[in-house]
Amino acid sequence: MKNIKIIILSIIISFFIGFYIIKKYKNIDKDITYGFVYGEYDKENFDKETLKLSNYIYRINNNKYTIYLGITRSEKNIEKIKGFLEKKGYSISVRDIKVDNEFKNFIDHCDKLLEKVNEDKMVEKIENEILEYGVI
Repeated sequence: MKNIKIIILSIIISFFIGFYIIKKYKNIDKDITYGFVYGEYDKENFDKETLKLSNYIYRINNNKYTIYLGITRSEKNIEKIKGFLEKKGYSISVRDIKVDNEFKNFIDHCDKLLEKVNEDKMVEKIENEILEYGVI
């Protein structure tokens, strides 16, 4: 009888540990930030390209300037933003990017607003707020 209690207790503990691990694993995927890449340029071409743009955010890596026209952390918003940018005539690609926690929190807040809207003007306003951040 004592062995049965130990076995049942082990099964229950294993179940809770498994549930905890699965929950943590699912949350790892939510830590992705998606950047909508306009292009990568050297300094001279970066200066020329940015003259054509009204709002953007950029990152410098190994003397290459990567220009982003949108950022989201929500998979639901990827197609919405990509469609909006393509309607404006931009050819973009989506890339995973790393950003600091403060910026992640701001993006998450904007993503909640973005999920509720469908009008292009609202999408543009929300994305412009994110792009005001400047350099990432």
